[in-house]
Formats: sequence, C-alpha cells, structure tokens
Amino acid sequence: MNKKAQILDMMAHIPKMIILAVIIFVVYSLITSGIRNEINVFNAESELIIQRLLYSKEGLSYYDPDINRLMIGTIDINKFSDNSLQSMLGFNTLDQHLAARFTLSTEKEKKYAFINQEWFFKWLPLTGKLGVGGKGIQKEDFPVMIRNAEGTQEYGRLLIEVILPNA
Repeated sequence: MNKKAQILDMMAHIPKMIILAVIIFVVYSLITSGIRNEINVFNAESELIIQRLLYSKEGLSYYDPDINRLMIGTIDINKFSDNSLQSMLGFNTLDQHLAARFTLSTEKEKKYAFINQEWFFKWLPLTGKLGVGGKGIQKEDFPVMIRNAEGTQEYGRLLIEVILPNA
C-alpha cells in the first residue's frame, strides 16, 4: 500500500475517533453527575427524633395501660421534664449529637423542657451557618391536649426545636 492510501485510510478513522471521544465524554459526565459525595440527612434525622418523642410509647404522648393504647396528640405532663426526655432517647447529658427545646404553652403558662440544655444555648447562635461547625435547626409546632396529673385535659401547643450539627 502506498503512502497516499495509508493517509486516506487514517483520515477515514478521524470521524470515528471524534465520535468515540464525544461518547466517552458524555458517559463520564453522566456517571459523575449521578454520584453524590455528600448526603444531607438533617431533615430526616430531626424529623425522626421528633416523631419518636411524640408517637412512641416511651415518648411524651399519654399511654393508657388499661386499654393498652397510646393517645396520639395528648401530652402526659408527668413525662414533660428534662430527665424524662433525656432517658426517652437514651442520650447521656454529655452527648453532643443533638440538643432540643420543648415549649408546652397553654393560655395560662409556658413550660420548657430540654435535651442537652447547655448545648442548646451554645449552638443556638450557630444555627444557619453552613459547613463544618455550623448547626441546623428544625422547628415544628403541634396542637395538643395536655393531660394533667389529676386526669383533666386542656388545650395547648407544643413547639419542638431540634438542633443538630452539620455533617
């Protein structure tokens, strides 16, 4: 084969190489755009903590042992204290994973209970900051019935504020 034929044969492969390069670039772009190096679990984690405290037998809701039923939306005032909240989630007081404030308000008064009260007030100014060291806050407000020690009930609102560190 002469030199002219070799050059023409090589030139016939140039469009194939360009198409191959474009295909490789497109496949690489699709693969790398689908890979996430960071997954944001803040909303799921804070919602899970709130749901566990509200809707579990060991949580804030009133549990009637006679009928073996949990009264959703009815807060047992006997369980509304710092110590009982700490034990519900099984956190010790030195745990720096989360902090939360629970505000139970009625027409007459407001009561507060905390998980890691010291860290809640340390982290509160850091909420909204991005990156490592910043904190995120999730607030949820619920209409509830408050069951007193005497067994009477009154209407109230429960505001839950959960602060978690950014991952």
